[in-house]
Amino acid sequence: MSRRSVDTPGMKPAALLDACVQCYKSYNPNKVTMDSHLEYFIAEIDCTDEGHALFIKQVVYGCIRYKKLNKVVLTALYFKHGTEVSREDYHL
Repeated sequence: MSRRSVDTPGMKPAALLDACVQCYKSYNPNKVTMDSHLEYFIAEIDCTDEGHALFIKQVVYGCIRYKKLNKVVLTALYFKHGTEVSREDYHL
């Protein structure tokens, strides 16, 4: 089991969001269920804070659940504000 580069004790908000992004990007629905992946990821980063673990789970669940809505909203955002928003942030 390889350890991820996430500092869990006293996690800063940016590190917590990075953990959410890492978890979301590493999820493969063809290999494992969402619940199993989340439990494995939380254990892999040694996240002992229950609040942080819950936050990561809820963010990833929300991203999966509202994936189609997020795509519509982001497409509209980039269409309307394409010159003001960086395109490289689309997949965050």
